[in-house]
Amino acid sequence: MRLISLKTKLKNTTNLLKTLKDVGLSFGEAYYQHDRVFLPRGYKEGSGLPRMIIRTYVPDGKEADYKLIVKRHSGGKGADVVHSTLVMDYTETVHMLHQLGFSHAGDVAKHRQELDMERGIALYLDKVDGLGTFLKLESQVGKDDGVEDVQADLSQILQAMDIKEDDIFAESYRSLLMTKKK
Repeated sequence: MRLISLKTKLKNTTNLLKTLKDVGLSFGEAYYQHDRVFLPRGYKEGSGLPRMIIRTYVPDGKEADYKLIVKRHSGGKGADVVHSTLVMDYTETVHMLHQLGFSHAGDVAKHRQELDMERGIALYLDKVDGLGTFLKLESQVGKDDGVEDVQADLSQILQAMDIKEDDIFAESYRSLLMTKKK
């Protein structure tokens, strides 16, 4: 499946929650999510090479689930081809990724709340360790949909929430964390 993601760093989470509440929407319960990111040799942002992610998902009061996620840039900034599958053995999966030539490139830990909207659009309220609180919009791209059209739709939704266009970006949390470390 192809996904488009746009996000913004929130300055005032309370205003966002009030805006959503005023139109009858609210996020679900928060859960913990940890992404361990692996990159192939020679990886460069936007190169089309895949990123492998082992995602740990811990719903409140339940056991952790693990997924292996493959993301590859496709057709413009913020557009990714994404595939995922459940992982039964975390350690063996890490060993397999190393054998395939992938190296550990960073970790992203966050507490996330979700809100599913119409037309395959999801909103995420992410409290990312080391970065702050973000609103992320994600949409599946249909076979006949243009990347720019979907990005424009997501951007309009964010702007309807009083988020300025200049505050909207597509970079990954891992990229933001790496930039912050420099």
